[in-house]
Amino acid sequence: MNKYMKILGLVLLASCSSIRLFGQSEATAIALTSLDNREASARCQALSGAMGAVGADLSSAIINPAGIALLKHYGIIEGTIGYSMTNDQSSWYSASQKDRRSPISFDNFAVGLPMYQDITMSLNFNKRGGINRTLNLSVGGLNPYEGSSLADFAGALMNKNNPALIQKVLEDPNADIFTGDTYLPWLGSLAYGAEWINYSPKQAGQDAQYYSNYIYKDSKGKERIQGANSLGLTYNEKSSIYDLDMNIGWALSPKFYIGASMTMSTLQYTVKSFYHEGFHPNKKGQDAGFLELQSRQSIHGTGSKVGLGVLSMPIKGLRLGASVFTPTYYLLKYDFGASARGLSPVTQSPRKAIETPSNAATSFMLATPWTATLSLAYFYKQKGFISFDYELQSFTNSCLSQKGRFSDEENVFNVENEAISKDFQASHCFRLGAEFKVNKQLALRLGANLQSSRLAEQRLASKKAEAEFYVVDIAPTYMIPGKNYGFSTGIGYRLTPKWSFDLAYSYKVHEAKFYAFPAINDEAVADKSKAWLGGLEAIDWSRSRNHLALTISYHL
Repeated sequence: MNKYMKILGLVLLASCSSIRLFGQSEATAIALTSLDNREASARCQALSGAMGAVGADLSSAIINPAGIALLKHYGIIEGTIGYSMTNDQSSWYSASQKDRRSPISFDNFAVGLPMYQDITMSLNFNKRGGINRTLNLSVGGLNPYEGSSLADFAGALMNKNNPALIQKVLEDPNADIFTGDTYLPWLGSLAYGAEWINYSPKQAGQDAQYYSNYIYKDSKGKERIQGANSLGLTYNEKSSIYDLDMNIGWALSPKFYIGASMTMSTLQYTVKSFYHEGFHPNKKGQDAGFLELQSRQSIHGTGSKVGLGVLSMPIKGLRLGASVFTPTYYLLKYDFGASARGLSPVTQSPRKAIETPSNAATSFMLATPWTATLSLAYFYKQKGFISFDYELQSFTNSCLSQKGRFSDEENVFNVENEAISKDFQASHCFRLGAEFKVNKQLALRLGANLQSSRLAEQRLASKKAEAEFYVVDIAPTYMIPGKNYGFSTGIGYRLTPKWSFDLAYSYKVHEAKFYAFPAINDEAVADKSKAWLGGLEAIDWSRSRNHLALTISYHL
């Protein structure tokens, strides 16, 4: 049986044995919960979202649903369009890249109506998240003995999971392997099929292990496993999240308001990547080696969450607000594919690409973080206000599940969920806004926001990763999010008693690090001083975003 047919047999194997194939991961959860780039009305954007205690705006419901109860005397219909100018910068070793985009977006549409006995209801359609990101970087002239290769990572991944048993399966997918709790990484299977790695059975002084086939003689004639001399990565990531919010606000008294919301969300997320390593042996007459991994991931589905909020006016001019939103519980379908090929001293000539099966789709559930917000606003007569929001997001509660029972002892993602809790912490977001009314028609606005890093395990964001990270192994490139900050300004103008418009400008900066593949500890290496494989240097990525938003409102 050839290696291609053996890998096809792993689909049946994964469904009926104690060996399972890696699917979703810690990297999946972090990527999907980092997509929130909440858009709303131009007024909300001009105040950098500091609307939790301001209210009287349909978009304030995404922060505190109690605020719409202040609209108890009139209804509103509004729509918002946006235009962005983004500038992405990335650097990797000596290579750098700039990427500019200018998309037009439909940010928001909302309707709010006063109902019976001081009750107001609204329906909001919001663009909450989305990213279009491309990395296209090539690096040459690296020292092959200072870094590890993707082949080393693939071998170490196999060595973590009972290599002798895995080899038995790769040689005969029908073998009796109903023992233990062994993971069979897709990447390791592809690497073995493409002959990036080889297997050595247990022998004196050495456990059974997988190892890289990229072994070349150095300038002194000694055989050594090489890292890459050249690298190439093309990475394209696209996503969108749209929310439909149903909100209700109730004025219990002139000084106390409550609200509730239910949100239905749709999520689309795709990643396509191509990774290349080149090897340049010193031995004359020997072909330069290479390895290539091409992969795609597609995730889509729907989710829902609920929120509760309160708003009080204890003294004249002062408003205090508080709200809490549950996680969004998504039911998602995950589809993927990957192919690997290479040339090493073992293969002699490039082999046909080894591919994953076409029927590899699975389903899973994702719970995003809880969100809690405390808000304060002070209004000075009819001249304007200053507002402040503090938002806490608990990323340690982001969980994966195959059944929806996230605390179930049989949840196959328990290891990944524990890693999320260890590696990530609560994120703190501070928003400040101010509005000054020049006259009854014109209002001027300013805002600023700062969100802290959610990373607890700082070794994950080192120049070279110093801690392990769980990835979808057929697509080992992953992202570690950094700080987000920005400022905003805008105006509001009442054209007639019925019609008004708001214009906002916001500037935001997002920072992140990308890694071609994770660092890993190779547990099968006899010399433990050489067990740690630190991988490659991080790709530093940042995005500066200039965004214009225009909202047209009609007062009923």
